Amino acid sequence: ISTKVFIAGMKDKALAKELAKILLQDGIEVDLCVDHVPRSEFLTRLSKAGIAVTLPAEAEGFFLPALEAMALDCVLIVPDCVGTRDFCIDGKNCLMPARSVGALHAAVRAVLKNPSLTCRLKVKAKEVSAKHTLENEKTAFLHELHKYLSTFDMRP
Repeated sequence: ISTKVFIAGMKDKALAKELAKILLQDGIEVDLCVDHVPRSEFLTRLSKAGIAVTLPAEAEGFFLPALEAMALDCVLIVPDCVGTRDFCIDGKNCLMPARSVGALHAAVRAVLKNPSLTCRLKVKAKEVSAKHTLENEKTAFLHELHKYLSTFDMRP
């Protein structure tokens, strides 16, 4: 596993910068992303890391960077938000520490110290991300749309 930590901190720049500073002091390689970059650049940088710390807004909708980290074989560390509850399970396919520099730092250290945890999280994350293909999402959306529309009486 790459020990590089990618921090996606566009939505919480202060916390991202504080975490990066502490990790760098620990001698951990960090790629800090606090500015919006083209999607292809974001994904390329993410794919070069072994650990991804993604920082969604506290009231976030579907949070794609977390799912992208899983799909790109990163160990995901993400604080809880509404937009990850459909696919993130703390301790099963990612770590979901409190939104604090201390808790995030401890989560990164736990991943780096425990190869069996790393392996287990990555295997389950890959399974989850494989279920969220564009085709599967389209099918689920169309199913929900059909259910919704069927509640209306369309007779003239």
